Amino acid sequence: MAKLEFVVGKRLFLCAVCLFLCGAPAWAETQPSAIDLVQWMFQRPLTCIEIAALSGQKGEEAWTKRARALAAPSASERDAFLRMLQSDPEPFATRACQLDKLARQEIAPGLQLQSSEAFAEWLLFMMAVVDGETDPQVLPGPHFRAAVQATLKSAWPSLPESARTLLIGFPAYWANMRTEWPKMAFTKKNGIVIAWQNHLANTLKDQDRVRLASACVQDLQEALTNAPTLEEVQVAQERVEFAARRLRSQDPALSAELTQIASEARDAQAREKVNQHMDEILRKMDLPEWIPYYPGYLDQNLFWGGWGGGFPYRW
Repeated sequence: MAKLEFVVGKRLFLCAVCLFLCGAPAWAETQPSAIDLVQWMFQRPLTCIEIAALSGQKGEEAWTKRARALAAPSASERDAFLRMLQSDPEPFATRACQLDKLARQEIAPGLQLQSSEAFAEWLLFMMAVVDGETDPQVLPGPHFRAAVQATLKSAWPSLPESARTLLIGFPAYWANMRTEWPKMAFTKKNGIVIAWQNHLANTLKDQDRVRLASACVQDLQEALTNAPTLEEVQVAQERVEFAARRLRSQDPALSAELTQIASEARDAQAREKVNQHMDEILRKMDLPEWIPYYPGYLDQNLFWGGWGGGFPYRW
């Protein structure tokens, strides 16, 4: 694995350090939610996947009420609320604690899983924005996330300290990005998109798009064999359709075949046939185990203009 080298500016470096120094939440102008309260208690921003996993869980409403009853939360209140969350038997609380424990697991010395998860979400967001998607957020499936994790874990020992600092603080960068993007001025947004377009032209290889498609097909196949809910199937279908759009100009035939697979998966009676079709597609791609190489995805040019003042993420 070649080195993933880049230089981080002094401002970004100092801001990343601030991530772990910010204590009090900037309690929202709008009414805070249970998710806001959990982020404050854990002192870290949640990824989109974590938020999706918690949303709608039994017990969420009670924690939303607690969040809205707080005026200016203090550190001592945070400790008390955290103990309350840890002892709450409701699914929202128990799931939140499980997710936090998982997110803080180290995948490399000093690098936690939450950074890899945030990085995977951001990669798909960036690719979609460059391609002009109107709704750019597609959550990565487990195969794609595992591939990104393997890449970062493999590259970690050879990364310079500045790169490690950026990755450690990446959950905050991604949280700021998705908050600021919808309200960002057109000129600034356009400048960032142009920078991304130029960057991807030099770093995103044709085989990377095929490997993304392979991961999405595997995620759909896995979902269909595990008694999925309708929502789980729809999410997996969206990932395949996302990958198909990435391949449209490069390989129209493969793109059309992936779109067909996503459509066929809606028919529960045809699942066996769909699985056979997916097996054929995966054999046709004939790719080794995916450990994607994104040599330029950690380049400072990718962070042109900063996002929402950069770090720290204010919860």
